[in-house]
Amino acid sequence: MQMIDIHKLLPHPRNHEFFDDIEGSKWEDFKQSVVRRGIVESIVVTQDLMIVSGHQRTKACKELGILAIPCRITHYPDFDSQTKNSKEDQILEDLICTNIMQRGVGNVNPLKLAKCIVELERIYGVKNGNNQHTDRESNNFNPYAKTQADIAQELGITKQQLHNYKKLLALIPELQDMVGDQNLKATTATLIAKKLKKEEQQKLLKEVGIDQLSEMTQKEISKKIDKYIKEIDEIKEEKKALLDTIESLKEQNPIIETVEKEFIPGHITDELTTLREQIKEITEEKLSLEEYIKSDEYEILSNERKEELLKQQERLTKTKAHIDVFELKIKINSFIKEASPDIYLQGAMSILDQSVKKDMLEALAALKIYYVNLENVLYGNVREVKSVIDCN
Repeated sequence: MQMIDIHKLLPHPRNHEFFDDIEGSKWEDFKQSVVRRGIVESIVVTQDLMIVSGHQRTKACKELGILAIPCRITHYPDFDSQTKNSKEDQILEDLICTNIMQRGVGNVNPLKLAKCIVELERIYGVKNGNNQHTDRESNNFNPYAKTQADIAQELGITKQQLHNYKKLLALIPELQDMVGDQNLKATTATLIAKKLKKEEQQKLLKEVGIDQLSEMTQKEISKKIDKYIKEIDEIKEEKKALLDTIESLKEQNPIIETVEKEFIPGHITDELTTLREQIKEITEEKLSLEEYIKSDEYEILSNERKEELLKQQERLTKTKAHIDVFELKIKINSFIKEASPDIYLQGAMSILDQSVKKDMLEALAALKIYYVNLENVLYGNVREVKSVIDCN
């Protein structure tokens, strides 16, 4: 230990990322403790005089006008061959672990404690709760490597508590701020993070509001979450129905081959070409819609997006109706061309028997009603539609 000029000490650049300053009455009590007892435990610094442990003690001494402070210098190698860590990570590991042990888990901002845990997992090479270098049968076995359980034990918490703290990082920024400002209990925030995706968290905050949410009990929030989960399940069912509808549309291919085999006047050919282009665009849009709905990112649809998709579905349905009507239009034109030559009308019709003429007249009457029906539907006079079947 040696006394070092306090102004030569450098704060760690990431200290505030993981730890809050002591504030308010607690800070005044802390300073009075320094006045009464002095610096009982030395400040831990690197060979470059960067503070590893003792940021609050150093800050208190500066405010109290203490010019020299007892320090213990720790020399960190550029690379630790045992732990396989760089100098920066060695220092960061000590910064996190010593500060948590000194403050106690309960005195550390829950959200920042979660960041500490994630950073320690990175330093130790922990992924999905395990460390590949801890397998004793592996050629890469590292006796200094740690698992998630080791980190939890080192911090003095259970593995489940470790998972709960990490869940806080899945909160939207507004809820994270509430946890950081102690306007939302960590246990309640963890419940929200576990059960609601960010989109639902945003909905909860928008509906309830920050002030009311901070006053709600965990039981009240739990009921609200259950309500959202029920709504989510309903949306999933509607999503499934929508997907089924899209699959049904996909199977109903436009009837183009039949049209090509029939007579198509020149002015209709241009319309057919335009329609084919429209069909191509609609098909591509439909495929894009299907991929969008099936994507993980939008597993649960918002009401706004759901409404948009339903409108797109309606547009697809209208396009299919357009195709069907166009096909009918082509068939009508083909029939007229085949049935209307003068020789057919003047010759064949004049030699028909009375019974055949009667049947033909009945068929023409049905055709006339069919035409009137179509005309009424097109003009919106749906009440005037008559039955064609009764005429035959």
